[in-house]
Amino acid sequence: KDYPDADNARTNLGLIYMDLNVDSSYNYDFQFDSNRSIISGETRETDWSLKVIDSSKAARAVLWFIDRNGNYATSAYSYLPQKISLTLTDTTNFGLYKPRESTTKKFSLINETLKDILLKKLTLESNTQGFTLDTIPLPFTLRPGEAREITLHFMQLSDGVYSNRIGIGDDCTFRYLSPIQAEVASPILEVNDYDFGTRVLKSQSKWTDFVLRNTGRVDLVVTGDDHLTALQNTPEFQPVNWNQTYPLTLRAGHSLQLQVNYQPTKKGTSTARITFSSDASLKDSVCVLTATAIDTSTVGVEGDISPAPFTLGVSPNPIGQGGGAVEFTMQTHGFVALALISSTGEYVATLAQSEYDKGNYQVRIPVESLSSGSYTVRMVVGNFSLEKSVVIVK
Repeated sequence: KDYPDADNARTNLGLIYMDLNVDSSYNYDFQFDSNRSIISGETRETDWSLKVIDSSKAARAVLWFIDRNGNYATSAYSYLPQKISLTLTDTTNFGLYKPRESTTKKFSLINETLKDILLKKLTLESNTQGFTLDTIPLPFTLRPGEAREITLHFMQLSDGVYSNRIGIGDDCTFRYLSPIQAEVASPILEVNDYDFGTRVLKSQSKWTDFVLRNTGRVDLVVTGDDHLTALQNTPEFQPVNWNQTYPLTLRAGHSLQLQVNYQPTKKGTSTARITFSSDASLKDSVCVLTATAIDTSTVGVEGDISPAPFTLGVSPNPIGQGGGAVEFTMQTHGFVALALISSTGEYVATLAQSEYDKGNYQVRIPVESLSSGSYTVRMVVGNFSLEKSVVIVK
């Protein structure tokens, strides 16, 4: 207000400003006259305010109030922020967890200033990210250099990356500290199928290692399988050395090989489905075993199955980054149609479509252009066809 407070003596306000020299004023927002209607030489008084722009940084302001006679008043104001750090023994990243898996970490609030800091507010920025903060009685004072331990919990139901921040403050200021982060991912179970192909009745048994693989980023817990009941009606399939004790844990990227023998003791096609239970949310948990037995002594009799004039195989199986090939033997000259089919029945690659003479052949499988998963190799020659299951693992 311009003094003296007498009409015959006052000259009223002429100029009001904050010194914007970089060394004089910074990090303050200066407002005066709420209506911004000050008129030089007519306005007797004004209201004004200073507000810190970034409360985590220091601020300073030098204000000038000048009347029309050149008389002036100047004031300087400064602000020093609370300096509190948030520390954890290793990092503010909680790490990677499964859905519904809970974890707890201890943090420390540290007063890095040379004066007491009174904290009246301590809260999380969000209540939807899965983080919870143990209640601490407020307010409390942090002495210079003092550390106060706080406890944070985390648990989420769904896959994703979650982040939050701890907010601290008093009656004057409030700010958020460094972000805290956690990630949730589910284990993924993949079990390959296997086709033993066509075998002659009562011939030598054939065996395979089919694979359970955890293709996720966290541990997979396999809790059991139903092979005893699944194979009781198909004794031609026999598990070999299945002595697993459940539950068993498969680390991310690890696999388990299980052996099954096929003894062609019954004419016709045999099929069995072995199901594995686990904590995977995304899974192909069923191994489908298929085989066909033929009786060569009765070829041509109605209702019997004639053997195909070729053999079909895949090596290696499963196929890794190094690649693999289809191997087939032609008993006679013929036109070969060889295709790769996805687990959904989609033709994903034509491997061969040409005339072949009698002999042994190999055709490369283009692994580099295919995704990991289960596929079927189908070979057709004339009226005969054979299929082989193959698993690609990258």
